Amino acid sequence: MMTEIRRNILQVYLRPILIILFTFSIGIFGIIIFLETLKVENEPQNYKFFISFGACFLFILVGIYELYNRLKKVPKIRFSKTEIQVNKKKYSIDKIKRINLTGKYFFQYNRYRIKEFMFKEGMEIELENEIILHFFDEYYENLNELKLLLQEKFQENNKRPNINFKNIEFRNNQFLKLRGITTWGIIFYLLTKNLFLSENINNNGIIFVLIVCLLIWFWQSKFMYYFNFQNNQLTIKNENFFWVKKSININNIREIVIEKDAMLFEILKRKHLRIILNNHKQYKFGADLFTKKIWNNLKKELLDVDLEIRDERQNNYVQHHI
Repeated sequence: MMTEIRRNILQVYLRPILIILFTFSIGIFGIIIFLETLKVENEPQNYKFFISFGACFLFILVGIYELYNRLKKVPKIRFSKTEIQVNKKKYSIDKIKRINLTGKYFFQYNRYRIKEFMFKEGMEIELENEIILHFFDEYYENLNELKLLLQEKFQENNKRPNINFKNIEFRNNQFLKLRGITTWGIIFYLLTKNLFLSENINNNGIIFVLIVCLLIWFWQSKFMYYFNFQNNQLTIKNENFFWVKKSININNIREIVIEKDAMLFEILKRKHLRIILNNHKQYKFGADLFTKKIWNNLKKELLDVDLEIRDERQNNYVQHHI
């Protein structure tokens, strides 16, 4: 009986569809502007309409291409105890020469993307006929099921003594880091200027400003997690989402990864902590308030108890072979 690896609905379908809607909106907006311009000028300038229509069509094509390319690069996967089926091709598990269940691999999206930006967490399978397969965690909902099968098949030994920590917390003041300062600074400016100093703003304007402030607060808070280690528990909390509290048994952790986003400018490179469990399920928490010293102390504490850790702050991607 074959088990299907489900594609992630958000990453594979919704994001490209949102891009289509966004680009379509830009194109329609451009057409409206040009048509309004024609009315004002009161003279036939058909070339403007064709330019705007062409721009709209181009934006729509970009969105459709995004969806098509995503579906093409994220194949359908099914597997059994004896074989793996990728789209319509079948590969025998007995023909596997080497596997990496975790690590960063190059996601060949298209030739125009900057290569540094396209390394993603995933797995690698090398077959005897030198065929190499890559599957990426963020594009599938239950890829861990395939990983568990291969881990059992190849008898990977991942046992270690139970780990216990003294009570130690890794946290930084959000008002001492650029992300926290800019978040609350922008919110304070928008609220003060529009709600307290403006006499002309109406109820719709107030609602709009509050929504903008809420979106800024929510988005920036996604990168303000901090971590507490005590005994055999790792507790994850958030500076602003006071209701968030997740506990993970440290002995259920297979590997911890310190990640850094690939961006053109260093100041935009957000840092995250990825937690990979023994069952290969993963959690990723943005911790962009941490200084280099805090990250180094966290890494040292994890190494001292022999917990597997990958430090990818310098894009030094490492894979573990089986």
